[in-house]
Amino acid sequence: DGNLWVTSYTNDTLCKVTTAGVVTGYTSATNISGPWGICVGPDGLLWTTNQGSDKICKTTTAGVTTAYTNANLSDPQGICVGPDGLLWTTNRTNNKIVKVTTTGSFTAYTNAALSSPVSICSGPDGNLWVTSYTNSTISKVTTTGAFTTYSDPQIETPVDIVSDGVALWFTSYGNGRIGTITVSGSVETFSDPLLDNPYGICWGPDDTPWFTDFTLDSVGHMTSDTTVGGGATYHGVTDA
Repeated sequence: DGNLWVTSYTNDTLCKVTTAGVVTGYTSATNISGPWGICVGPDGLLWTTNQGSDKICKTTTAGVTTAYTNANLSDPQGICVGPDGLLWTTNRTNNKIVKVTTTGSFTAYTNAALSSPVSICSGPDGNLWVTSYTNSTISKVTTTGAFTTYSDPQIETPVDIVSDGVALWFTSYGNGRIGTITVSGSVETFSDPLLDNPYGICWGPDDTPWFTDFTLDSVGHMTSDTTVGGGATYHGVTDA
């Protein structure tokens, strides 16, 4: 609808934000509870994961919410539209990823490689990519639930993951790095004094990865003048 939409975890609110900074909050009794992940669904509605209620909610741009629940939902966090056009979510407590239709039908997948899965995104290779926080791995998952898992000493408690159209970028929270992984599983990470515990990441309109840093209360991006093995140049803006 031309606005930004944000989950506000602590006060159980879904917020619409105009580009001029005007905020409108929407709540929905016990449905929107500990909202975490958010994406625009294939139906043009806002879809959110709600950790407090173990529900997936869809919300119109006018703030009307419909909630779905399922036995496979347990501490849902990440959510995205998959390459199959369906919604996919991570469930951190029961180590499952769940496929959801826009009418609320659920299909769950699990694998020994999943350990506190946090973030999920649609990759450039037609697969889903998932971060597992506890065992420091990243998994590639087909839309039928087949897993390929990658581990690397450079990956430590990964949180968020995003596609740049060619490869994947992720935040490595535990060792204060921004990393990239190819669709074949090759990993490279970058460190910088402006990084401490990078958390969220997205691909910006300037064709660079933008990230939030949990500990430093900062937002930054990595420019394209990176060097192999580290030494990346970052530009950060710290919240006063």
